[in-house]
Amino acid sequence: MNNEFEIRGVLVRKFDESQKTEKFKVREFVLEISAQKGANLTVDYIKMQLINNDCSKLDGIRVKSKVSVKFSIRGAKYEKEGKVYYYTNLTAYDINDLSKEEVFEDVKKEPKTTTKPDSEFTPDDNSDSATDDLPF
Repeated sequence: MNNEFEIRGVLVRKFDESQKTEKFKVREFVLEISAQKGANLTVDYIKMQLINNDCSKLDGIRVKSKVSVKFSIRGAKYEKEGKVYYYTNLTAYDINDLSKEEVFEDVKKEPKTTTKPDSEFTPDDNSDSATDDLPF
């Protein structure tokens, strides 16, 4: 079973790192995912986490940026006071800022300006070649 997924959305919230134990830290974030379903637009807010060395992958990405996140789904069962509990984590391992790529794509699409070749250059009408003291 493949447990790797990718999702795109807008980063709407970044939380601070939380040191859970001496060797385990977590940083959570929230993505806004919009989808058109028939005539209705649905908006979901997906809370995900980065763990340990991956926590820094969120640094430098601004809130409101479009992002692509690769993640895995992890879950576990535990018992407490005779009750059984289940939990699920969406653990990201790669996050890319798509907003930067869009800016780059926009730059590539801008029309290039051209300059006139030297053969089309004409000096100003005010220039007097007799008073021109340039050595060339």
